[in-house]
Amino acid sequence: MFIDKEYPATHSMSTGWFIADKDGNIAIFDFNENGPIPCDIPESSANGVLEEDFVLPDEKGIRNFNFDDNQADIIIEKLKTPSEFDEYGEYIVLIDVAQTEEFLKSALKNKYLHACYSKSKGLYLIEPYEAKTTANELIQRKIILKSKIFFFDINNDVYDEKTGSYNYVHDDLFEIFPFYLYQQPYWTAHLTERTFVPKCKFKITQFNPDDQKRVLRLPISFDECSKLQIAEFLPSYSCGNDYVSIGNHGFDLLPLTNGNFEDAPKLVEISATKKKKVVSNL
Repeated sequence: MFIDKEYPATHSMSTGWFIADKDGNIAIFDFNENGPIPCDIPESSANGVLEEDFVLPDEKGIRNFNFDDNQADIIIEKLKTPSEFDEYGEYIVLIDVAQTEEFLKSALKNKYLHACYSKSKGLYLIEPYEAKTTANELIQRKIILKSKIFFFDINNDVYDEKTGSYNYVHDDLFEIFPFYLYQQPYWTAHLTERTFVPKCKFKITQFNPDDQKRVLRLPISFDECSKLQIAEFLPSYSCGNDYVSIGNHGFDLLPLTNGNFEDAPKLVEISATKKKKVVSNL
């Protein structure tokens, strides 16, 4: 597989995005520094798409993920009774649903609400540091009942020279969320790997219609595909080391999902942009 080679300045292409499989299951793909990364998705992160970078706000300014009760319960089990918010950062909070209106009034007015994971369960993501006095009052008034700091490291891989493979690491916090996780290594000669399978799988239909349109799609089953080459399915760009020249263009050489670099019968897809051409299965 060949993919157009770019020569960027010293910047990272690392990003994260939601992708659906043929069964409607949703995964977070964490794309590393060199790609390949699907064209035209915005810069974000695995954390970012769970915050404010993916779900669009409704008319009230609330980003709704619509976790079902089983998905929300897995998160709630990990929350603890808070003392007060004193650290800079984000928190997953459980509120008293009978006082939802009071919570939203405070969170929206003081601009510390990032997302709603479950309205029915009262599960939200907030960043209260700039309004921690106000947010702490909600703890005292028993409006906020439980919390957990929201931070996790995803893009962490260690290359094993003996096996010629990567050992992936991600924080346990990610595993309370209902999404598959695929992690991509730093070097483009290695495939993206599935590193987590959720117990209660999030479906694309749980997203609001406008958010569903922004999800990328793959014609595979995540349950059946432990490794894959994203550029085999979606127009992508990368910054790898091995490449060939065709005409006036340089193209990265990438492994197929089966792990081979073998030639395929025909040209599958070419992007019609001046900035980059994407060629797969050449």
